[in-house]
Amino acid sequence: INVWTGDTLTTASVFYQIMDFPDIKELFFVGANGKIGNAVCQLLFKHRPDLKIRVLSRYQSMKHPNISYTENLSEMLDYEVVLVGKILPGRKYDQALKNSSTPGKTRLVLDYSVPFIPLHFRKHKQIRHIQIGLLESTNKQFLQGPFDVCMSHEQNHIYPCHACCILNTVIGRDTNETGEIVLDDVERYWDIAESYGLKNRNISKLL
Repeated sequence: INVWTGDTLTTASVFYQIMDFPDIKELFFVGANGKIGNAVCQLLFKHRPDLKIRVLSRYQSMKHPNISYTENLSEMLDYEVVLVGKILPGRKYDQALKNSSTPGKTRLVLDYSVPFIPLHFRKHKQIRHIQIGLLESTNKQFLQGPFDVCMSHEQNHIYPCHACCILNTVIGRDTNETGEIVLDDVERYWDIAESYGLKNRNISKLL
């Protein structure tokens, strides 16, 4: 019996979603210390060595000159893009932002945490909270039936971790997919996913 987490394809999905924003020079990251977040950071630095990442965490697990840490969630307002890979209660965002005297820079909160729980920034109407880390299936022959209803997805959408395990079955993977994410596998799995008609959900209409 092999154990598969599907985290390789989740990493690929999040990484390529961020790469679709060519003008990002810095971002605020909630949940970066997780293994998916860690792998995404490594890939981003490989392709964008000048990117600056501010991580919300007390524990400074990653040592990189372009990574800095803070315990102050309100600092997210200093960044146009916030990447979220860890669920925080909405009240924590409310408490962190309630005393802000200006709207701040933040425009996008891109969230790949599961399950996706909508956040409502009532005092900061300019902030859009958008789910990423969600794949659209365009190949009707590959995925059929109600695969998209168990997690309240839109029709023909699937989480990358779920899709990755299906792909592992199809390609006959006979090794475990556990522990740290193998960065060399990320691009390879993305190519495999695309060959089966899987692509990142189109978020352009939500921007």
